[in-house]
Amino acid sequence: MSESSLEEIILESRASAAEAKVMSTELKKSKVITLRVEEPLFKAIEAQAKLWNFKPAETIRVILRFYFLPVELEMELRGEREKLWKGELTPDHIGEYMVFAFEALEKARSSVKFLGDDLLRLQEAMGGKLNEVLEEEGKVAET
Repeated sequence: MSESSLEEIILESRASAAEAKVMSTELKKSKVITLRVEEPLFKAIEAQAKLWNFKPAETIRVILRFYFLPVELEMELRGEREKLWKGELTPDHIGEYMVFAFEALEKARSSVKFLGDDLLRLQEAMGGKLNEVLEEEGKVAET
């Protein structure tokens, strides 16, 4: 598969740069994960990185955030909510918490939209493949 056709597939089937930007963060990266991937997967990651104008490592971080965002946000929200209900938050912290909660909600919406769109594309692709198989079986049955 050529690089340009790979980029076209990724452009058609993945999150936009705006959606990826919502998932990026300025938090310090303090943990390292090393992994090896197959060449086709690496090419797909590279193509996605190019379309988002990110480095491959940042692309992987964004993809992981899309996947784990609900868990990450729930953990953060539970911790902040506990402080709030225990009365440990000052009015300033309550304002920060509200901003955080609204930002979390927006990120969750973006993540859900991405996943919903991806599932629809997958369903359409699977439906198309199923129709092809059924047509082939129908032709075989006719002969």
